[in-house]
Amino acid sequence: MEIILISPFAKYLSDFNDNRDMKTFNTKLIVPFIITLLLTGCMPDSLTKFKKDEPKKAAAVVAPTPVSTVVVDDTGVPLTFDAPTYFTWGTTANPPKYATVGGGAISVEAVVDGSLADVAKADKFFLSCTLVTTDVHPIAQALPTGITLNSGECAFQGNPTAFKSVSVSTGFCSDVSSTSQPVCEAKALVWSTATSTCSLPDLKYATQSQCNPNPLSPTVFHKWYPLGAPIPYRVKMDYKNADGVTQSAYSNFELGTYKTISAIKYNQADKLLLKIDPSASGVASSLGAIVPAKTTNSLIAASSATAAAYANANIISAQNGAQGIANFVDSTQNIIGVRKLVKMTLNNASEFNVGNYISTINNAKVGKIFKKDTANPNILFVENVSPGEIYFAVDDQLDNQFANP
Repeated sequence: MEIILISPFAKYLSDFNDNRDMKTFNTKLIVPFIITLLLTGCMPDSLTKFKKDEPKKAAAVVAPTPVSTVVVDDTGVPLTFDAPTYFTWGTTANPPKYATVGGGAISVEAVVDGSLADVAKADKFFLSCTLVTTDVHPIAQALPTGITLNSGECAFQGNPTAFKSVSVSTGFCSDVSSTSQPVCEAKALVWSTATSTCSLPDLKYATQSQCNPNPLSPTVFHKWYPLGAPIPYRVKMDYKNADGVTQSAYSNFELGTYKTISAIKYNQADKLLLKIDPSASGVASSLGAIVPAKTTNSLIAASSATAAAYANANIISAQNGAQGIANFVDSTQNIIGVRKLVKMTLNNASEFNVGNYISTINNAKVGKIFKKDTANPNILFVENVSPGEIYFAVDDQLDNQFANP
């Protein structure tokens, strides 16, 4: 057993090691206490506060409703509105327009009815007209040079400076997906009940009964535009109704720019000097049977009796595809002078017959129809009888074609 004696005179003397231990203890005690205080201030009100928020559902997209502003007159009184029932050009019949290059300016305004035709209301409802360039044939996406669409007046205006008509050799359809005339003209217009529109945008087909009155037995079909025909330009007209809501109507305007014929001119390749091989079988007799065209200076006269003196008895065909009229025969040289036929493509040649003359506005005869193309009756082969062109001249630039007849 250990006995410890404590003297009343004894003193407790702290040493260096005791102080260090006490300071370390104080530090260990204070630091956790401060951290605890700091964290306590940041703690949530509940233990579930830091749970991840539920994802918010995207708000449904609502299509904007058309802005409705009642149309009023100058005194603030609301105007009544009668929607148009037709939208055409020039006249309600909407005939094609044939413009002439060098023939002066043209101006063809839209023809409408309803409130858009009322001079007291038109400015309140009409907005503008624009050329449609989508879902139309590429050739109809730009107007002829010199012609513009006045959007504020809804009018085609200007002075054409370049020819422009249907230049696609095969033609095209008002339905861009149809690539042949039989398919095009057999394709009926279709009414969409979903959009209440016709497959051919045009105000005259604005209702189902107009677009396709009997789907089981259609009577309205797409239109074919042949080579040389006026081009159908589609125009969109925007206007407001009585509630101020913008609406649209469509119309096709058929425009072709051409040149009035004053004379048919030959180029260097149009007058041919055909040399015949005399050793070929039957050439001598065939050459002697050719009757050259007989011409007189009075050919350009208006008198049909005088014009009848002109004869084009023979046509010459060469292996190079040239076709023409024998203008002279030199049997000693085995040479035939031939003027080639001019190929002319018309929009509608039904009124032109073989033997007819083509004249200028001054009744000068410039061509005589020799034949029609059997594959396309709107293509004519015309003999050039323009003054100065019906003869061979000493200074003619001739092409020498060495081919058997």
